[in-house]
Amino acid sequence: MICWRTSPTTGLVMMLVASPKVPYADPWRFLAAFLETPFPENVLIADNGHREILPSLVRLAELHWLGANQWLQVLVGMAMAMLAVRWLWQTLRSDSPTVRATTAAILAVGIFWLGNTRKLSHGTESLHLFLILLCLIHGLRCLIADHRRRGLYAGLAALLATVTFGSGAACFGAFLVVMVLRREQLRQYVPLLLLAAVAAGLLMTNNHGLLGTKDLELWAHIDQLLRLLGAPFVWALSPLLDIAHADRLPWAPLRVLLHPIASTTEGAFGPSLTARWPAALFGAVAVLWLGAQSLAALRYREPQARRLFALGIAWFGFGVCLLIVLARCRFFLGNEDQIVAQRYLPWSMLLWMGLLLTFVQRSVRTARCKVMVVLFIAFVFAPSQVWTGRYAFRRQIVANQTAIAAAVEVVDKKFDLVETTPEDLLRSQPLLRDANKTVWSWPTVQLLGKPLPATARALAATGVAVQPVDNLFARTGSSVVFMAQASEELLLLVAPDGTVQGLAMPSPDNSSWIGWLRGTIAASSLRVFAPE
Repeated sequence: MICWRTSPTTGLVMMLVASPKVPYADPWRFLAAFLETPFPENVLIADNGHREILPSLVRLAELHWLGANQWLQVLVGMAMAMLAVRWLWQTLRSDSPTVRATTAAILAVGIFWLGNTRKLSHGTESLHLFLILLCLIHGLRCLIADHRRRGLYAGLAALLATVTFGSGAACFGAFLVVMVLRREQLRQYVPLLLLAAVAAGLLMTNNHGLLGTKDLELWAHIDQLLRLLGAPFVWALSPLLDIAHADRLPWAPLRVLLHPIASTTEGAFGPSLTARWPAALFGAVAVLWLGAQSLAALRYREPQARRLFALGIAWFGFGVCLLIVLARCRFFLGNEDQIVAQRYLPWSMLLWMGLLLTFVQRSVRTARCKVMVVLFIAFVFAPSQVWTGRYAFRRQIVANQTAIAAAVEVVDKKFDLVETTPEDLLRSQPLLRDANKTVWSWPTVQLLGKPLPATARALAATGVAVQPVDNLFARTGSSVVFMAQASEELLLLVAPDGTVQGLAMPSPDNSSWIGWLRGTIAASSLRVFAPE
C-alpha cells in the first residue's frame, strides 16, 4: 500500500539527507565532555539527567576515528531503524492479507512519519530512539514467546534501554503491564523488579528531577500529559488550527477553504502549540482507549500474543510521556509550546501506533473496517509530511551556519542558535579546534589565518556588504553578504594583506553568499577566492 511504500522511504531518506553532518545542539556538549574527560568516565557520566552509555560509545568512536563527522551515528541509526521495523513485522505478521497490509501501513506511519523528524533526522537522537525501540521489542518478544527466563531477559532489555536514554525506563512499566495481562507466574516478576530497582537508582543518581515536581498540583501533570499524548494531531492538523499555517498553503482554493476554520479554532483555543484543546481531547481519547483495550485483554483467559505485544508498545509510549511530564512539569509551566515539541512526538506516536495495532489485530474486525483505518491514517498524516519535514532542513541550515561561524570565531549574539546554547558552543569550540575535529578538520577551514594559497581562484564578487557584529567570541568580527558565481560549498574571504580571514557559504535560497570575517575591513577591500 502507498503508506507502507512511501513513508519508510521518505523517513530513511530524511535520516540520510537532512541530518546535520556537523555538531548541532547537544552534540557540542557531548563532544566537549568526551575531550575533557578520560575514557571510560566520558561515556559513563550522566548528561542532562540521561546516562547514554551505548550511544556515547558510538559517538566517541566517531569522534576519534571519523573526525566527529556525524555519519557513523546517522548510518547506525538507519540500520537500527530498519532492524526495528523488521522485528516488528516478524512479530505482528498475520495470515490475513488485510491485517498484513494495515499492520504495514501503521508501522510505516508510526515510525517514519516526518513529525518524528526531530529524532529521525538527527544522528544523535536516532541512536537512542531506535536502540530503545529494539530493547522494547526484544523484551516484549521474550514475554509473549514464553521463554523460560523471560522475566530476566525482559528486565535486562529494560535496563539496557534505561542506560541508553532516560526514556528507556518506561520499558519496565510496559513489561509489567504485559506480565499482569498474561497472568504471569510470580517468579518471573522477581528479576524484572530487581532490575527495575537498579534502574531507579540510576535515574535518581542522574538527578533526573522526578522528585522536583511533587509540590505541583495534580491537574498540571494531567493537563500536560494529555496534551503530550495528543501532540501528534496538533502537528498533523496544523492548517486547521493555525492561521499562519493555513495562509502558507501553496494552493489558493485550499487557503480559502481552511483559513476560516483555522481562524475559528485559533480564536477559540489560542495558538496551536500552546492551546490545551484539541490536544488534551486527543490525549483523553488515547487514555480511555488504552484502558479499554487493557481491560478487554485482561478478560481473556489467554490473550492473543500479538495483541499483548501491541499493547506493550502502547503502554511504553504512555509511560515515556508520563516520565517526561514528571521530569519537566515545572519547565512546561513556563514554556507551554514545548509540551507538543517535535522531539517528544516519537514517544507519543508509539502509543497511537500500539493502539492502532491492537485494533487491527482483533479478529472480530471486518476487512472493510481495517481498510478504513488505513485510509484514515493516510488522510490525516500523509499531508503533514510536508510541513513537519521542513523543520529538519531549517535545522540543518542553522547547524551548518553555526559550525562555520564558530570555525571563524565570529558568531553574532543576535543569531538564533535555536537548540545550541552559547555556553556549549564556547566550551567545545577550542577543544574541537585544537583536536582538529569536525569542521576544523576540513582543509578549507584550516586555511583560516594563513596566507592565501597560490592555487586559489579569484572570484568576482558584487554587492559586497560588511557589517560588524556583537561577537559571541572574544574578538572583533563582521558578517559579510555578497553575490558570486561559484559551485563550491565554502569560499575564502581574504584581507588586503593576502591572509584568509573568513569563510562564506551559500545562503539558504542560493541567491547570494553569507559569510563571517575576523575583524572588519572596507567592503571594497575584501577579496573572495574559491579554494582549489
